[in-house]
Amino acid sequence: MGLRELVQALEQDVARQVHAAREESARNAQQLVADTRREVAEERARALAQAVERLAEAERRALAELGREARREELVEMRRLLDELRAELTTRLAAARDATLANRLLDEVAGEVGEGPVEVQVDASLVEAVRQHLAARHPDLARRARVSPARVGGGVMVSSGQQSWDNTLPSRLERAWMALEPELARTLFGRADAGD
Repeated sequence: MGLRELVQALEQDVARQVHAAREESARNAQQLVADTRREVAEERARALAQAVERLAEAERRALAELGREARREELVEMRRLLDELRAELTTRLAAARDATLANRLLDEVAGEVGEGPVEVQVDASLVEAVRQHLAARHPDLARRARVSPARVGGGVMVSSGQQSWDNTLPSRLERAWMALEPELARTLFGRADAGD
């Protein structure tokens, strides 16, 4: 086998590996979305039970009053409950310490990182697992990356030059909250205007 054939064989092998890695990344991303939706649904169910009890009391008070003041108080209480739910979800998501999840979140941003030094911040308990994952899945990035412990909670934070990616579960909730809040208000209170 000549040098040209060897180079072609290597190029084909690398192309197959890249294709397989992309397919795996896509599957991992889909699984992450499914897992995140399931976790949010579970959190919503737990929060719903608590919110229903609070809402029953809020509704009894609102029925005792008439007119605009009763409506205002009802909306204020609903807003408070939604804020409590958001705070509770953020706290619980920030407490997630799962290497598989952290690695999936890292995979999502790995392709966006350009050349140059990279810093990956994860919870201290996940540093070694993330380093191993980088070496296995993203060797070029692993050579340029410094994985350091930080209190990021529920995911990873990546920075390279002037760019940074906050791919933690609390930040994902923050980005998704505007879309989730009306649905949560309908689920908890039977109306979408509670988030106003």
